[in-house]
Amino acid sequence: MAGIWDQARVRKYIDDGIEESLNLDYKAAGALAKTDGKRKEVTKDVSAMANSDGGIIIYGMTEQNHLPDVIDPVNRKDFSKEWLEHVIGNIRPRIDGLLIHPVPIGGSNSDVVYIVEIPQSQTAHQATDKRYYKRHNFESVAMEHFEILDVLNRQQHPRIELDFETLPAIDEHGVTYKLELNVKIRNIGNVLARFIEAHVAIPNAILLNGAQRNRRTPNRSGISEGHTVFRRHNRERFAIGNSGPPSYTSFYGTPIYVPLFPGLEMLVESIDLIAGAVYKDEKREYTIKWSTFADSAAPNSGEVVVYDSLRLG
Repeated sequence: MAGIWDQARVRKYIDDGIEESLNLDYKAAGALAKTDGKRKEVTKDVSAMANSDGGIIIYGMTEQNHLPDVIDPVNRKDFSKEWLEHVIGNIRPRIDGLLIHPVPIGGSNSDVVYIVEIPQSQTAHQATDKRYYKRHNFESVAMEHFEILDVLNRQQHPRIELDFETLPAIDEHGVTYKLELNVKIRNIGNVLARFIEAHVAIPNAILLNGAQRNRRTPNRSGISEGHTVFRRHNRERFAIGNSGPPSYTSFYGTPIYVPLFPGLEMLVESIDLIAGAVYKDEKREYTIKWSTFADSAAPNSGEVVVYDSLRLG
């Protein structure tokens, strides 16, 4: 959800026909009113988004069959950003990290669209009607008791995601001959992670065959739909000392698990890709798939799209 919010960005939702989803909700200007019912509805919708996967609510956009229809500006003189913040602030507990972006429409000083960015929370939030809600099938619906417990348990388990960084490997002639895909595990939760396993599935079409990094052979655990799967853990060997050239350090002993503290990350793999494979053009796109497993936490997964700029196959 990073980036600057302006009228062009809001308009693009209409032009691209972006449908409402678990993470996106459109609300007409009439959704904001100074009545108890409307204020309760705001806290219901915002808390439901935080209790689910996070996302954005756009106040000032009508929808038809869950597709954006027209911009329906809110009069900021009647409903200021501060008023909306106050209404949302009645959710208990308060939602940390929530942002409200007023987007001026048509050069007017009063017409705006409010973009409410809502993070996924680490606890359960209660609307002003004393109920807990979640997002389901484009709506905010009441949560079952076990679902509330599941949300409350988020803060009792680590949350592990993968970060990817590509670096060019350049030879003595200044030519990029491969790309190094650095895979990092990151603990975005509030709890120490002791045992982590990460699976990264790389499309074979962009994988540099036979390449190794740092004298380590990739642990290929299997092939899945044209992908090679790399399986890695948060384990390290201790450096004992130099047993060869000055630049060569020996690592001995059984690998041990290195705990990953909240907010920290560690490099678990460098995978060699074909040079130029991640620069977007008009050719094919490929998807890197990943999954993480940690302690007693639920599995997490995601995808990263990369692009082929070479003539492959």
